[in-house]
Amino acid sequence: MTNRVSKLHALTFLCFFMVLIPTETKAKEQINARFDNAFVNLPHPDDYCILGGTPLEDKLLKWQTHALLKSNNKVLAMWIGCEDKQKLMNGESLEYMSKWLIVNGILLGENATERAYPSYDPEEFKRVMAGDFDLDTVIKKTKQAITDANIKYLNDKDAVTIGRPIDLGVLSITDSVHKGIIMRVSAGSESRTIAAVASFILINGIPVGFHFYSSYENKKTIKNLLSESEHYSAKLVHSN
Repeated sequence: MTNRVSKLHALTFLCFFMVLIPTETKAKEQINARFDNAFVNLPHPDDYCILGGTPLEDKLLKWQTHALLKSNNKVLAMWIGCEDKQKLMNGESLEYMSKWLIVNGILLGENATERAYPSYDPEEFKRVMAGDFDLDTVIKKTKQAITDANIKYLNDKDAVTIGRPIDLGVLSITDSVHKGIIMRVSAGSESRTIAAVASFILINGIPVGFHFYSSYENKKTIKNLLSESEHYSAKLVHSN
């Protein structure tokens, strides 16, 4: 499995860049998600609400799912800020969310297979995911994935676009590997700088990515996202 993970390391990192306007209120305490023949319990993140359940939310979730699938990732769950969700439920139009979290299973191998690896060493997985990746390849594939999703679900190939990101590298290693990035995102007539912390863990044999996003204000934004990511990593481990 090491070669498969290494070869597709850049592709799995694509999910880092998948951004949109997403949108129920708080859901149950955790989601039991299946990946291949394995299951993982996804705890509800603090101060977030699950995306889905209304026509607009379902459309946005389909957009996200399509874009991530194009980059070899299967969406397992997505949450957004509860205040943003309430605004959308009230009929307010939002081009950007204040914060959101995506959890995905990573599809590995030449054919992007949904496969669990129960005998693979989680520490070795972390070592591989902490390595370098080809940023140019990532950007190219990400832009194409976003364009495809834009055309299929938003009828505009330029509905959401991204600029070249600032790679912050590995920010910390806990039970998961946590990486940081800053990027310029345009949606509709608005353009905004977005910060993200992407995290990776092998849990119950499932290669999982979970990624926290928010608007970037200053260095504290990254610090706050990292704190959320490390806390969620601990919740994830102790829920399984």
